[in-house]
Amino acid sequence: MLYYAMVIRRDRKVDVRSMVVLLRPESDGPAMRDPLRWTNSAGVCLEFRFEVVRIWELSAERIFNGGLGVLPLAFVADVKKEDVPTLFRRANERINNEATPGEARDLLGGIEYMLDLRFSKEFIMSLWDNDEVLRKMPSYDRGKADGVAIGEEIGEARGEARGEVRGKVEEARAILLRLARKKFGEPDALSLAAVNAVASAQELEDLVDRLMIVSSWGELLKK
Repeated sequence: MLYYAMVIRRDRKVDVRSMVVLLRPESDGPAMRDPLRWTNSAGVCLEFRFEVVRIWELSAERIFNGGLGVLPLAFVADVKKEDVPTLFRRANERINNEATPGEARDLLGGIEYMLDLRFSKEFIMSLWDNDEVLRKMPSYDRGKADGVAIGEEIGEARGEARGEVRGKVEEARAILLRLARKKFGEPDALSLAAVNAVASAQELEDLVDRLMIVSSWGELLKK
């Protein structure tokens, strides 16, 4: 953040307001409460201050009424579990009315990812009671396709289970690549191969969390 703040100030001649957005309490800690300070051997100190937005402290209704692009964040905001089904129905209505098909797919994928940060898989699946909504989910197509293919070999039940796991892995990989490309640009062949080699959804989600503290593909994928 410090690097980008300095570059923007140098190139655009404007003040920069740096902000960290935390999606869940587990990502909070002492490092998010104090400014960053560096002191060199000559005793010169550099201090970098930033704001912290804790999404779970914000009203879900306030986020819901904001721009369409931030709509998925409402599901990790201050909302009770029993109110989530109503929030989901309202979100789907808004997406149907305001978003293009491509935007709708991305937004529903974002909602699924945010829900996965807080709730069980069973609860999440209970929300997809509408076949039309379910078919729009990015993970649904991949998961179902994988499940059918494996089911032909070792049985329908086991195939569906594997399809669900693979669908989650591919969804996490797609989110990681999309966000990393926005921050670092296109990956080189080795970096792309390294991302594609990750077979665990949890590892991919951990890499998404690391995006906030690294500044290159190399740093992101460094073991």
